[in-house]
Amino acid sequence: MDLVLYRPAVVRAFLRLPRWWSCELAKLSVRLDDRCQTGYWQGWLVPGRNCQACHRRASLVVLGGIEAGDEPSSYPFLDYRPVHLCLWCRLDLNAFPIRDEEHLQQVLTKAGLASTGWTWDRFSTVG
Repeated sequence: MDLVLYRPAVVRAFLRLPRWWSCELAKLSVRLDDRCQTGYWQGWLVPGRNCQACHRRASLVVLGGIEAGDEPSSYPFLDYRPVHLCLWCRLDLNAFPIRDEEHLQQVLTKAGLASTGWTWDRFSTVG
């Protein structure tokens, strides 16, 4: 069902329903799982805050962000500025390394437009 409901054309058609793609019920399930300590969500991709590129779908991937004890990466700006993305939004690899916040916002805007835009080749290859 997700392969149909999360397609760029469907997201574009129903932009007025932002809660549809935010996985609010899954987030509630995660909170209940944490509270009751059932362990159901262990090992699964847990939906997070809204994607910072499309602002529609729940994020499942965090790019960047350094944790205590980790070595700094080759992208120093992203070490201290994690980016939350859904599985549909792809950052342009030619834009790396991200230099500053303004550059990051340009890359995120481009990725968001691409992930909710309609083209036949995306429709047939994503998913």
